[in-house]
Amino acid sequence: MHLAAILVAAGTGSRFGAETPKQFLTLLGQPVIRHAAMALIEAGAEIQPVGDAALIAVALEGLPHLRTVPGGATRQDSVRAGLLALKPHAPAFVLVQDAARPVIPPGTVTALLTALEATPGAIPAAPWSGHGETGWGITGSTLALDTLTRPRFVLVDASRGKRELWWYPYTPALREVALAMATLRCGTAGLFARVGALFRLIGAMLKRIRGG
Repeated sequence: MHLAAILVAAGTGSRFGAETPKQFLTLLGQPVIRHAAMALIEAGAEIQPVGDAALIAVALEGLPHLRTVPGGATRQDSVRAGLLALKPHAPAFVLVQDAARPVIPPGTVTALLTALEATPGAIPAAPWSGHGETGWGITGSTLALDTLTRPRFVLVDASRGKRELWWYPYTPALREVALAMATLRCGTAGLFARVGALFRLIGAMLKRIRGG
């Protein structure tokens, strides 16, 4: 089975604020992109880098990979460039990995390949265990609002469309607050749903004040 991995490294890292894009910065003595590449190679993938060829050549020196192709204006364009470059190689499966994300937990690729036996696409996700009472959610996702959203510190991320990232120490009462707030914010919620959410919000806040 021919497994390929598109290593997307075309980002400029503007949000990170460093002069060098973060995928080429050093982490534990090696470029961030190199950590990701080594994990993918160890999993049996042939690497298709996308981005600045000169920077990638230095960062991946000594590692086997296909010829680097330039990235596009968006991440979607860069992934498309990688797919087009891989077309002559006809891999059975193609993974997509951001070069700025160096950690690929052991077993992730194996789990992905198992999932791909039954479905045309799969996305790995790390479940929140609940330990330490922390969690996160993205308000643009219905699923996140239903199971993950826990507001305390609100960060507005306007770089990829307006959305809020909510993070806070989790308790059941705070979860009720989050879900009620989500319903009140929802533009499609009806009057009865909003009234019910308001009562739940008040009740949850009272529990929280009592230490719940």
